[in-house]
Amino acid sequence: LFRSIGDNDLSCKAPIDETISNITAMLDMAHKANPAMPIILCNLAPRNSPAAPVDPAQVTQLNSRIAQLAQGKSYITLFDTFSLFAKPDGTPDPQYFKKDLLHPSDEGYTKLADALGKVFTQLKLQ
Repeated sequence: LFRSIGDNDLSCKAPIDETISNITAMLDMAHKANPAMPIILCNLAPRNSPAAPVDPAQVTQLNSRIAQLAQGKSYITLFDTFSLFAKPDGTPDPQYFKKDLLHPSDEGYTKLADALGKVFTQLKLQ
């Protein structure tokens, strides 16, 4: 199951620093529990849901901060879900989302599985 950390935080207007702190704590716990385990850290996909609105600039800012978390950590692979699901203008590509423009459609999950499969192969994971 694909889970995005941070989407709900932005919808609830949580401070980005708090969200980054929470993600950092989870990454640290996972690495401490199993230092040999590779971690695939995803940034946030684009979204435009009237039911859970967010400021697109905050998505960009949070994604930038998430990318910084992966820098210099060989056990973390950053996976760019934003580019995977965005149109050139940065809005969600509707073909990869359900009508709510928040949750991936079947086509979105297929695209995600294909892209993650390549990362799994690169990391020699099954």
